[in-house]
Amino acid sequence: YSVETRMPAALLDLAKAVATIRDNASAWFVDSDQITVVGFSAGGHLAASLGVFWNEPFVYEALGVRPEQVKPNALVLCYAVIELEVISNYPTQLDAAGQPLYDERDTLAILLGERASSPAARDQWRLDLHVSSATAPAFIWHTAADQVVPVQNALRFAAALAEQNVPFELHIFESGIHGLALADDVTEAGGKFVNVYSQSWVDLALNWLKLQREKSAA
Repeated sequence: YSVETRMPAALLDLAKAVATIRDNASAWFVDSDQITVVGFSAGGHLAASLGVFWNEPFVYEALGVRPEQVKPNALVLCYAVIELEVISNYPTQLDAAGQPLYDERDTLAILLGERASSPAARDQWRLDLHVSSATAPAFIWHTAADQVVPVQNALRFAAALAEQNVPFELHIFESGIHGLALADDVTEAGGKFVNVYSQSWVDLALNWLKLQREKSAA
């Protein structure tokens, strides 16, 4: 696997994107105090990584910016990976032919490279272990039936946020496979990704973001 895929390369790319948006907020008609990072599945791990590590020197010093420039004001985490070890210990989902849909060893190798076998390296990117009072507020949703990224990821991150008194909202829907996205016809593929019950996450997230905006303006 290429070194470009290994952490923290993707994290630095995301941090640079946030800094670029904030630097151009006026020209792009963006509220620089309301920048939300949204991530799904592995992208959720990336989004949560910025939420957790934005004020760490290895992030902002690498970009030559102040930590405030890369800080996300909020996170929306959709069936997000939080703990790589949970995935690697979870039964692999099989396709109709009985073949693995994914290989958890590939996930670890892509993100960690030669460090994939190191418990310390895995814990470095187990994000619930690094939540602090500075972690960005988060809206989190997951499905209990997810067989690719188990729901324990959401539960552990929410518990860590609660421990640090970081604002969050957590929604666990009983049904729904991994990768629902909007869970409606817009993101439907192959007859599996419509879930009427889970569709409400979009409105719930928008209402939560509105609440965060009102709180910051108060």
